[in-house]
Amino acid sequence: DTPEAFLPTRCPIRHCPSNAPDRPAPFAFRRHGFYDRKCDGRRVPRFHCCACGRTFSQQTFTTSYYLKRPELLVRVADELVGCSAHRQIARACKCAASTVSRLAARLARHAITFQARTLQALEAIDEPVVYDHFESFAHSQYFPSASAPPTPRTPDCSSPRPGPPPAMRPHVGLPEKRRDRLEALYGKPKPQAYARALRETLDRLLAKVPQGQRLRLVSDDHKQYALAVSRHPRHERIDHLRLANPRRGPKGSPRSAAARRRDAALATVDFAHQFLRHSLSHQRRETIAFARRHSSLAEQIFTHGVWLNYVKLRAERQPRAGTRAMHAGLSDRPWDWTRILARRLQPFEVDLPPTWEAVYRRRLPFPSHLEVKPHDLKNAF
Repeated sequence: DTPEAFLPTRCPIRHCPSNAPDRPAPFAFRRHGFYDRKCDGRRVPRFHCCACGRTFSQQTFTTSYYLKRPELLVRVADELVGCSAHRQIARACKCAASTVSRLAARLARHAITFQARTLQALEAIDEPVVYDHFESFAHSQYFPSASAPPTPRTPDCSSPRPGPPPAMRPHVGLPEKRRDRLEALYGKPKPQAYARALRETLDRLLAKVPQGQRLRLVSDDHKQYALAVSRHPRHERIDHLRLANPRRGPKGSPRSAAARRRDAALATVDFAHQFLRHSLSHQRRETIAFARRHSSLAEQIFTHGVWLNYVKLRAERQPRAGTRAMHAGLSDRPWDWTRILARRLQPFEVDLPPTWEAVYRRRLPFPSHLEVKPHDLKNAF
């Protein structure tokens, strides 16, 4: 909007009486002058809230607040999902690598609130939900992480530092001693993290299942998945199909009938995991780019999820197929990053799940001196 046409519809301050959930005070404002933005020379109007007495500007409602180079936001978003590392993006944009890291965190916070708000518009789930964790690590293989990017019609879920999967667990010699030393310094991982993550996801999924219908959940034969379903308070509304991962023969050997059934049932989530490896630089099998923090790892998965659902076409050779959000009825046309970042979303405007709130605030537990401080700012939420 132009400075003359823009009018605020609410107060952006979280604790303003006009934003109270029980008895909100009427929102009223008056103009409070202008200021000239140095980065682009734009004249930005300021306003005064009559309910709380705080002042704010038009820039408070944009995703480029406090940025000296706002033109980098869309470009960094495109480069992040294009499998570029932070230093490569910094060289292309002629900025510091720390600038790209801060913009990546800002994009992730917006992606979390954006996805939470759009998923509220999802009316019902009428198809099976495929669930499986995506294994990775941050800083080193001794600090593994797991997230569960489900099929396009289901929300994301990240589990805070589960135990290492069998492929990452050291067995003998020096690696085992190092693992024991790290556990003595930082403590052991919290038990049953996979079960807790699935239970939180089931709570959100069951809220979208119409009354009288059952949630159809498809997963592999993970013990904690069965434990989470059996102990859920509404387990009678869940049909859980468990498919064990069969033993694979030598490379090039034909698959067994059990392997074909498993691959067909979990094809969507397997494709999502493969595309994560393909689209994010630090998720490739052979790379020198790696995530240093669990918070950054989870943040980029949220950014990738918004791009995959709203920007990327389901079939790039068939534009008429639309996006995954269009298939789910959440959009009528493909989006771009300019439209996604058109309006700033405050976290108190949407109902963030506890795990998403932990990712937003950067409060995922990570026992390392490289962990950044939590995101607890007064105004720049």
